[in-house]
Amino acid sequence: MQYRNLVARVAIFKLSYRRFASLHINQQSSCFTPLTPSLSTCYKKEHTLNSVNNGFAKNMFKGFINSAAEEKVSIKVSQDKRLVILSESDEETSNFHALWLRHNCQCSDCKQPYSGQKAITVAQLKKAYTIKSVHVDSEKFVHILWNEENHLSRFPLMFLRENRYSDDALRRQKSNSSLAVENTASVLPKIKYEALLNEEGVFQWMNMINLHGLCLIQGVPLSDGMVRNVAKLIWPIQHTIYGSVWDVKSDPRPINIAYSDVKLDFHMDLAYYESPPGIQFLHCMRFDDCIEGGDSLFVDAWHAAETLRVKHPEDFEILTRIPATFQKIHSDRDHPVHMIYRRPHIMATPDGQIVGVFWAPAFEGPLQIKEDLVEHYYRAYHRFATLIDNSPTKISFRLVPGDLISFNNRRILHARSEFHLNDGVRHLQGCYMNIDEYQSRLEVLSRRNGKQHPVKHTLNQSWL
Repeated sequence: MQYRNLVARVAIFKLSYRRFASLHINQQSSCFTPLTPSLSTCYKKEHTLNSVNNGFAKNMFKGFINSAAEEKVSIKVSQDKRLVILSESDEETSNFHALWLRHNCQCSDCKQPYSGQKAITVAQLKKAYTIKSVHVDSEKFVHILWNEENHLSRFPLMFLRENRYSDDALRRQKSNSSLAVENTASVLPKIKYEALLNEEGVFQWMNMINLHGLCLIQGVPLSDGMVRNVAKLIWPIQHTIYGSVWDVKSDPRPINIAYSDVKLDFHMDLAYYESPPGIQFLHCMRFDDCIEGGDSLFVDAWHAAETLRVKHPEDFEILTRIPATFQKIHSDRDHPVHMIYRRPHIMATPDGQIVGVFWAPAFEGPLQIKEDLVEHYYRAYHRFATLIDNSPTKISFRLVPGDLISFNNRRILHARSEFHLNDGVRHLQGCYMNIDEYQSRLEVLSRRNGKQHPVKHTLNQSWL
């Protein structure tokens, strides 16, 4: 969160500020004003804080315990001076290591105000820190002086609240962002195209994708390239080896199995990329009534992987450890492609939290693993395939012109039944979006207007 436009009252710590104003701290360097009305701090390398240590600190930072009464906040320093201990009413006590605090200092010298990026290098920091004194002011800023260097660190109290790393805080964070069985869709989430013409509607749409993995937009105009326009309501689209916007039509010499009329098994797209696309958009431009088959199918890969973890932990462990081969090797095309990527089908944290699933049987190459692992791998592989095919999360329907299905390609596997054109036309237009840019946009919208909806994990491989 950005902490900007914080205006302090002139009267804050008036007496202490007068004391400080009389100090002479290296007159040739720029200002050191932690308690001025703007509550800004600016430092230069040549600053020395001897006079601060001798006078200002004794008055402003005396003692290790300070409280902001109206917030019922208590801050103290551990006996070894390596921890700041933050206590609030109705909240657990949280410890912050001195090293963590120094590395995450929020002052304007250590963190660039506009970009929000760190401005201090690792080489400038000590390998260990102890705390000289700590103080929380009535403007809800925490100020810390260090024994190892002449620097005053400052932190908005809200920054510390939002970045606690106690066991309870980490459990809450995981609970808020973890997917759960109730997040799987039993019916297809839908929204009207007209609802997307305002930001609230875009948020509702994105939130449905985040919670359930997919959402069908109905009534999208049948204009060429409309799929790009809809996607751009979230973010600019992703360019791949298939271009920016691509057409799915039956072709006698397809460059992708999807560009034919055969059955497609459940898969994710572009599993042979280091970072496969995040959100996929498919806009039905034409689907003639005479066509037999061609239904769209979707299934929640996270749900299947979680079922495998609970019911068959040995197979789960194998698929998190043994790498499959994903590949796209195709020379007979305008821009020849030779892509091979090896990784496990399931990515999980050490405590078993699923953070990624990769499944695309049609784009798998020869397995390249140790001989004694081959049979174990295929046992787990077949079990996972069965769970996918028989998943209770499976959804099947026939697209109609004007439908645009949007889904998380990292979580929702898609398939298609075989079809017969019967002289008809089946035409979809599609595009992709990077998963991180989708999540960024959702995070921004969820915070706007005080929504604060917890964003669920998108299976972008980020640890919970």
